[in-house]
Amino acid sequence: MIKKEFPPNYAEIEKVFILKKGVSFAYYPDIYAPDGISPALMAHEVLHLSQQKNYGVEKWWDRYLHDNAFR
Repeated sequence: MIKKEFPPNYAEIEKVFILKKGVSFAYYPDIYAPDGISPALMAHEVLHLSQQKNYGVEKWWDRYLHDNAFR
């Protein structure tokens, strides 16, 4: 499901990245796209949803935020 709001871990994401308008986030099982989402970006975020489902969403996000090689 696409939600037009920020993900539950947005405060943590802001500590790591400089965020711009139009950014979207996968946070299993949803895609958070406050400003909407293009089909290409949707495909990218769906890939992240699949990874999060298999890896564990919180574990995936922790590694994504703190491990440059993982990104």
